[in-house]
Amino acid sequence: MSEREELEVFDYFVIVVRKLAHMMEYLILGIIVFFLGKEYGLTISSILLICLFLALLDEIHQLFISERSGNMIDVGIDMIGSVVSILFLKLLLKRNPD
Repeated sequence: MSEREELEVFDYFVIVVRKLAHMMEYLILGIIVFFLGKEYGLTISSILLICLFLALLDEIHQLFISERSGNMIDVGIDMIGSVVSILFLKLLLKRNPD
């Protein structure tokens, strides 16, 4: 493998790791918003909308930072993390309501 190919593979690896890190951040955000939302009587739809709003706000914020760009694909990646955590907690609490 040439040095250029190695750099391309490394760049791809960095992108994948960054996207997975973002997904994990929003997975944690989903957990926090889930429990806060339940405390205030919010529905699952409302909790998901809050996570979506925060993901959109994050991408809009990036439009104003040099060398960054807002990307709707990133909103989707963020929402995967939030949806997974919220659905997992919903199913877990449904099975064990205590």
